[in-house]
Amino acid sequence: MEFCFKGSWGSNQHRDGKGKWLVNVVVERFLRSIKYEDIYLQSCENPNELEKGIATYINLYNNQHHQTLLGATPEEVYRKEAIIAI
Repeated sequence: MEFCFKGSWGSNQHRDGKGKWLVNVVVERFLRSIKYEDIYLQSCENPNELEKGIATYINLYNNQHHQTLLGATPEEVYRKEAIIAI
């Protein structure tokens, strides 16, 4: 049995530790992508500009087709899994 609880930043954390490394790999890869494809390329003058840039990047990232998702977008994969879980 696997239990999840909300972390202090709103993320689900697995208490049993199974699969934890896989979640970490996905998150680390996304953070690397956002840093190298957006944050390091922008010259933000203040935190508000940085927040807007990150929000724009995440929106584009969620709606572009990914080779690792067999040509689907993360949004499509999420919605499909949400429908299956119901």
